[in-house]
Amino acid sequence: MAPGIHVFEVPKKEGGLRRLLDNRISLYKLEVFCHVVELGGVSRTAEHLRVAQPAITAHIRSLEKRLSVKLLYRSGRSVFPTEEGLYVYRWASEIASRAREMEREIAGLSDGTKGSVVVSSSMSAGSYILPEILSQFVTTYPDARIMMFATDPQEAAEATKGGICDFALVIADELESESELEAEQLGEEELLLVAAPNTEPVEDNVPRDRLTDLPFVSPPLALQRRRMEDRQLWKLGISQRRVVIELGHPEAMKTAAQRGLGIAMLFRSAVEDDLANGSLREVRIDSYNRMSLPVLLIRRRDKHFSPLQQLLYDTVKDRILGSTRQSALSEA
Repeated sequence: MAPGIHVFEVPKKEGGLRRLLDNRISLYKLEVFCHVVELGGVSRTAEHLRVAQPAITAHIRSLEKRLSVKLLYRSGRSVFPTEEGLYVYRWASEIASRAREMEREIAGLSDGTKGSVVVSSSMSAGSYILPEILSQFVTTYPDARIMMFATDPQEAAEATKGGICDFALVIADELESESELEAEQLGEEELLLVAAPNTEPVEDNVPRDRLTDLPFVSPPLALQRRRMEDRQLWKLGISQRRVVIELGHPEAMKTAAQRGLGIAMLFRSAVEDDLANGSLREVRIDSYNRMSLPVLLIRRRDKHFSPLQQLLYDTVKDRILGSTRQSALSEA
């Protein structure tokens, strides 16, 4: 008999009916249902999971039958959860989240030299800070299975909350408060204005009001990274600017700036080599302190780390704190 939850009815003493549950709803059916809700359709879910559409429909109908409720309704070309479906979705999401965590934790319950760790990060942290740390860690622990994905800071935090990853490293000046998460600031990352040599502005120091006239290379409006830039400029009194191209990754922004399309706001870790080899130069803003944002290490408050997960978490923390202390000594 396949695992799952079965709903059946037993007469009450008063002659009515009451509902009892057993354990025959499979985890896979719950995950399929969550995908349908999140993707807004059966066909989209079938394409995402690379299975036939009738199979997805059959899973949903089986789940509705076992729970004795209608879970979805159609509006136009999309489907949405009913009120009962929304409750089931929240419950199923939590079960799926815990299952993903359990799978990784069991894999790492050894002496800490084997197992798996999933890390999420913001784009710059994942592109310029974490790769060296993770590569050295795997060199030391070759049986460790490490996966890291870079995304928006808020999405990285949400992935940590949902159990999709074990912890996250982000550079962000603002995150939605989540009581389930704890964030430790490990230092600050300097945000620079950079431009190609011999392009506007030709001077290396500009007054702040000049920024409204200069072309900018920036992230798309939908990204938290863009909103972060806008907040930093707003502190300078700049509410509008001329964005000539929108690119979603710092490497793409660097390339556009190097080709002279405009100035870009990038973290120092992203452009250190480019400043050193002269392919980019820093543009300073007169009479204004340099911009910097917190580097945050995020985890769930109730997260139980396997030995390997704890070891990598501590390694990332120690390496960044050590780098921060070294930078402070150099500036002193």
